[in-house]
Amino acid sequence: MGLKDGLIEELKYDSSLTLKLLEQLPDEHFSWKPHEKSSSLGNLASHMANLLYWIPLIVQRDSADIADNHPELRKVYTGKKEMIEAYRNSLGVALKALEEAEEASLSDFWTFMKNGTGMFTIKRKVAIRNVVYNHTVHHRGQLTVYLRLLNVPVPGLYGPSADEK
Repeated sequence: MGLKDGLIEELKYDSSLTLKLLEQLPDEHFSWKPHEKSSSLGNLASHMANLLYWIPLIVQRDSADIADNHPELRKVYTGKKEMIEAYRNSLGVALKALEEAEEASLSDFWTFMKNGTGMFTIKRKVAIRNVVYNHTVHHRGQLTVYLRLLNVPVPGLYGPSADEK
């Protein structure tokens, strides 16, 4: 199996875990925050639903500037049904971009920029894992804490949770 196939397989598996978590979102708590400095449940989940849009920005360009207009990265959803639909759409876009990517290009360098200034330059395969995959895992962990604090059953992601028998 090549690198590209591995990234696709990893995304397909990992997305099933994210969907499992998004399915637990309580619509009535989308504006809830665990702390004044925290994102709301809806904003955090929206960010997760939009993260996969980074994949085409990574595999189809030499750089991407977070300050540029990327409405697909900033959309905020108002309910679980809309959120899940948006996540599935972003997953389709991400998988298509990976499937169309040239294997060799995944070892090319890519630059993350802010207001025209390069923040870091890393290989595309590293950017996919760090900017997208690891970032998603990080926020998935945050979202499980939000659910716990709201007394919403937390699904098992890497084995059974305390809410599953």
